[in-house]
Amino acid sequence: MHVVQKFRHLPGSDSNVRVMRLHALGICIFGFSFLVACDALEEPASEQIHILNTESTGSELLIAEPLRLRSIRDIDPQAVRALVLVNGVETELQRNASGLFAGQIEVPAQSSFTVSVEYYEWYAGEKLTLAKTEQAVTTSAQDTTLTLQRNDYNYSFDSDNDGVSNILEREYNTSPLDSAQLPQLVSIDVFVPRPSRLENIGFNNYQIEASVGSISHAAESSIGEYRNTFTVVREDPLNVNVRIVETVTGQQLTIGTQSIQVAGVQDSQSVIVSADDYNFQLDEDADGVSNLDELAVGSDPFTPPEAAPLTAFSLTFDIPAEIANPSEVYGQLLVNGQNVVLSRNDNRYTATGTVQQGQSADIALVINNTYEGQVLTLASFDNVLQPMDGQSFELQDFSLQHDVDGDGELNYLELSQGSDPFNPPVAQCTPVNESLFLSLSDDAYVWNGRLFDSVDLRVDSDRRVSLIRYQYDISRGSVVGAELSLTVSDDQGDGLVSIYSVPYFDWSDTSSRLTTPALLTPVASLDGDFDRDVQYNFSLDPSAITEDFTLVIVQEDDGNDIAFVSSDGFTPPALQVVVERCE
Repeated sequence: MHVVQKFRHLPGSDSNVRVMRLHALGICIFGFSFLVACDALEEPASEQIHILNTESTGSELLIAEPLRLRSIRDIDPQAVRALVLVNGVETELQRNASGLFAGQIEVPAQSSFTVSVEYYEWYAGEKLTLAKTEQAVTTSAQDTTLTLQRNDYNYSFDSDNDGVSNILEREYNTSPLDSAQLPQLVSIDVFVPRPSRLENIGFNNYQIEASVGSISHAAESSIGEYRNTFTVVREDPLNVNVRIVETVTGQQLTIGTQSIQVAGVQDSQSVIVSADDYNFQLDEDADGVSNLDELAVGSDPFTPPEAAPLTAFSLTFDIPAEIANPSEVYGQLLVNGQNVVLSRNDNRYTATGTVQQGQSADIALVINNTYEGQVLTLASFDNVLQPMDGQSFELQDFSLQHDVDGDGELNYLELSQGSDPFNPPVAQCTPVNESLFLSLSDDAYVWNGRLFDSVDLRVDSDRRVSLIRYQYDISRGSVVGAELSLTVSDDQGDGLVSIYSVPYFDWSDTSSRLTTPALLTPVASLDGDFDRDVQYNFSLDPSAITEDFTLVIVQEDDGNDIAFVSSDGFTPPALQVVVERCE
């Protein structure tokens, strides 16, 4: 008997994972379903696995094309075609009434073969391949699950060999058959350090996915740090998105995301993703516990726990007697972070709340008024109750210690006296200028990604740049002037030397490697000869002085390289600021 397998490709919503499931019926008929993924980094509602209806005798292959193809305005969806190659048999699929591609294919049972899907269009009379994916498949008498990542699609086809893929040229409306028509490209190096919150949790198999503009990649890993270089069409600003993915019971789970918007995009630049600014509040099963926290304690992040029986209780309270004009105020009540409706009769309020059996009730109650359209809190009550079913609580002992403008006068008193509770009285200020020398915390120079902590701060066109890190106590006053003094060591040179200021750039001179941050507009420059043992003064834009900042010294042209004395030398860098404060 000749045994065959029939394939049925069931359509799935655009989710972040594609799943192929081989399901056995007896010994001869198998089917698989294939979920097609998004190309952007949107968060899926949940992963779905479609199981084939094995009673169907007319199984067919159904494919929904990738979202990235369907999102390109200049590509007519009706012009996109799908070509499937299975076990050496090439089949052109036809689009059905639902907009899916459909076809019917038979292959030998218990065999190994490659499934290849190619999407293309006819452009100016030529076949233009836009995307392709292929995967090795081995069938057996048991259920087999094959997981395809979103990044398994290959979009790199380049018909005119101009270095820009067909799909990018169609996306930006240039000809993919004419190498003279090119969108403007930029090279973005994305560096993702190991997320700090994962340091002590024990996750080692997670995957970092990064996207720049419309291009996404799984970032390459190197000792817990991730890096990838993207060549993309210039957009300003350019969006950079990062996603941390963990595979749990065969399903991909996003545990953290981060988005950065890069403005002033250069032809080639680096983007350093913060190790601390991830959103870890994603909650796949909407049970109030984040995906990361569920993984940490070993609970199922895809399935919420069964709800416990509820305990109902009631609350009553009166508006505090100290508050004037009680008819103008209103209350807001949260129980365990959830809003609870209040009922009012004159100055008395009542409410009914519920919690799961055995759970405490965290009560957060505020009494507000409005002042010139702004909400003003006059009194509050915060406490944790342990309710029993049907129990009633009378809330008392409200706190009236609310002073929104910090002038020592409480909100409810200022409102009753007719003064402005949002703005303190204008303080008399006699401006005084003070000169300060800031102490540097780190300095070094960078060459080919390596950090050198030496007696010299070297600059050499774009090959070597120097870094000086400072901290400033912003409570000391507003900076109205700043001057950086640098002394040339035994290596004199010439050219245009610029100073850039980068706020909140995390590094130290004990690091072994460092990627130079993106540099936008210089805050000071000097052009000319830089002679040995001579001190040169750079007048900085006062806005360069922030709470934590790094000055980056760059030689902007191909002049003779220069070495300045570092903090390890006899005449270290000196940064003097002029501060204006009140006396």
